[in-house]
Amino acid sequence: MNSTLPTGARGHALALGLIFVVAALAWLVGVAPLMAWHGALSEELAGKERLATRMSEIAATLPQLQAEAARAPAERNRLLPAANDALASAAVLENVQALAASAGLTLISAEAIPVETVAAQYRRAGVRVLLSGDWPALAAVLQAVDQQSVQLFADDIQIGTGAALIEKERKMEMSVTVFGLRAAPAAP
Repeated sequence: MNSTLPTGARGHALALGLIFVVAALAWLVGVAPLMAWHGALSEELAGKERLATRMSEIAATLPQLQAEAARAPAERNRLLPAANDALASAAVLENVQALAASAGLTLISAEAIPVETVAAQYRRAGVRVLLSGDWPALAAVLQAVDQQSVQLFADDIQIGTGAALIEKERKMEMSVTVFGLRAAPAAP
């Protein structure tokens, strides 16, 4: 097999074509992936720098927040003043009953929920209640829950129409879990 390479203009064109193919292949296999990797690393680094800057800004506010907390300890301590879990649940129910009565709502049912330890220093006590009344009164109770001297929280709110709607009284029913926190007893 005796083959000769093209010469002249045809050989020059073939050589340039081969150089172009080799250069394109080197770009696709070597340079482009390296540039993409470098771009991804640069973007990741910029993101980490933005995060570090934001965290520094937040950390700089810590002394101010600590000073505010020290100035207003009475406002911050809004725990349930109960000696045990049963009394804490009873205190939550008493608050809910008073709020419902003041808003003109009917308390249909109440059920204590199991007490849980939260963050090792608090106990979460609460009740699940079913209230009946008109919409403005239901909304007023939810707002009043947030404004109590003892911090109460409303969770798992379900609002719907009950049997009272059939009687054309336009009443709604709201099922809501209301809970508060009390200090966990010190470990012996």
